[in-house]
Amino acid sequence: MHTMKKRVTLTIDPDVLARARRLAHSRNTSVSGLIEGFVRRAPMTRKSGGRSFSSKWAGKFKVRRSTTADARLEALKSRYRLEEP
Repeated sequence: MHTMKKRVTLTIDPDVLARARRLAHSRNTSVSGLIEGFVRRAPMTRKSGGRSFSSKWAGKFKVRRSTTADARLEALKSRYRLEEP
């Protein structure tokens, strides 16, 4: 059974469009087909790989040594496991 497709209008940066056309050509499809495929494969959750942004990047950054006491900075360092050098 064939489903009738709907036409949509997108506003896109010209450089991105040129890249999309090259990518579609390399995959033997149209820009519409390329975008449709991306949307079909995109996860419906906002989390990447089931992990939140903060849990994915926690412990990956170093914080400069602070010269003054800052309770908010200390709370963030504790929450996101940030260490001073």
